[in-house]
Formats: sequence, structure tokens, C-alpha cells
Amino acid sequence: EEIQPIKESWNFVTELSGSSYKTTETFSIRGSKWRYTWECDEDTKFAKGFGLMNILVYPEGEGESYVSEVFMGKCTDQQISYVYEGKKNYYFDVGAANVNNWIIKVEDYY
Repeated sequence: EEIQPIKESWNFVTELSGSSYKTTETFSIRGSKWRYTWECDEDTKFAKGFGLMNILVYPEGEGESYVSEVFMGKCTDQQISYVYEGKKNYYFDVGAANVNNWIIKVEDYY
């Protein structure tokens, strides 16, 4: 009987949330690529379309060179980003304006 190789797939790692600026706790990536999806609930008290997120992804111990960025992402934007490196720990530096809350979900491919 032929042994089938284990099929790689997306695996849930963590879900992070906040309501404004936040540096998240670190999380560990096993595979050589991973992705994160983000969403935000826009605060429409003053106007619609101004809920924005800035997301920077850093390897643990690094504060200068980020590996992925979402710049002025609107709450209505396409909200998935891929990172083509891994096998280490990472964290997010998140900025949010005019949002009630935000969520980032991380998935690892291995």
C-alpha cells in the first residue's frame, strides 16, 4: 500500500483584537508561508468611509523592518494578506482610526 504524503493546509493560529492602537502578543508560525485576515467595525458617528487600519507585521525582536503592511486599509476593503516567510515568531503593530473594534485572524500553512 502506497503511503500518501500528508497534504498541507491552512491551520488556525490565533485571533487578535482591539479597538485602537495596539502592539499584539507574539505568535508562532511553523510553515514557510502564512496569511492574516482583518476586519474592522467602523465608527460612523461622524461620517461613513473613514474607518481605517494600519497594520505592520514584524518578526519577534524586530522593530524596524516589517515583513507585511496594510496601509490605510478601509473597513470595506479586501482584507486578506499573505506573508511568504515563516518558521519564527511574529507580532502586529496595529493602528486604527474611527473604528469601534478590529479583529485579525492568523492562519499558518503547513
